[in-house]
Amino acid sequence: MRPHHPVDDQLFVDLSQQEERPFSGWGYSAHSIEAIQVKASKDIRLLGIGLYGGRGEYIAKIKLFRLPSDVSDEQCAELLSESDETLYDCGQRETAALMLAQPVLVKANHWHVVSAKISGPSSDCGATGRRVVECDDVVFTFRNSAISNNGTDVNVGQIPELYYQVVSSSGEGGSSDDEKPDEYASSRLFSSTSMDTVSPCAFLALLRVLDWSLSRVFEFHCEGDQRLWNTERAAATSLIVMRILSRYVLLVYDNSSEGDEPSAAFADAVVLLHSALLSLFDRANDCILEEVSVSVLVPERTINPQ
Repeated sequence: MRPHHPVDDQLFVDLSQQEERPFSGWGYSAHSIEAIQVKASKDIRLLGIGLYGGRGEYIAKIKLFRLPSDVSDEQCAELLSESDETLYDCGQRETAALMLAQPVLVKANHWHVVSAKISGPSSDCGATGRRVVECDDVVFTFRNSAISNNGTDVNVGQIPELYYQVVSSSGEGGSSDDEKPDEYASSRLFSSTSMDTVSPCAFLALLRVLDWSLSRVFEFHCEGDQRLWNTERAAATSLIVMRILSRYVLLVYDNSSEGDEPSAAFADAVVLLHSALLSLFDRANDCILEEVSVSVLVPERTINPQ
């Protein structure tokens, strides 16, 4: 068990590691599911889980179920929350945090099932898992889940970490599953004010994301449905980034603005954007249309975003 206290306690209060000593060689199929049952001794809000990676990029979708009684029968389990499919990667012997759409109230002494559907290359996995872990006066008890069909159980496998927030004794944080604290009502990261605040660093970071996504659009290392799925996802990412960059350029170089001229750092970033667009069109010209139709969509939408 490895307690952890991140800086922003509104997002993470504690971390409970269910497994230790990661090793490699955990494979995935189209229908494999990793799952474990968990019970907490106090009311908590589950924020998300940690997953192993270590061999490249993975796609995962996590779910949280509540069992109707103390018995382990999961056929009548109630789905409380699930995440979108999320792309993640991390270093060897490290974990990546995957979060639920909203924090979910987990009542004390009620059994829940945490599951993860993962696709990607073989990954690290945990061993010598513990059935009981205590972290900051919260006792977590684990047991095997019938939903798990890929080998994950209390002793070995995936789902090494739980990210949670302790509900205070005064009841702050809500008394029912449907109540959410005000701070979770909307995301502070994507407020209208923050989206209109442009910095050269943000511009350059978006250019790096654009370069990464375009490289995936025009690479064809895998075959069949997996290739098409990866290409479509990368194309969507590149189009979103280009729309944000377009908005940023208009904000920085607003003709109606009477303020100071933008800094040289912005000019340098726009030059890099220009180079990236030229490279995009050069790559598109080299594509064989019937072979990479998704790749042609990106430059078309760049010219005509409608």
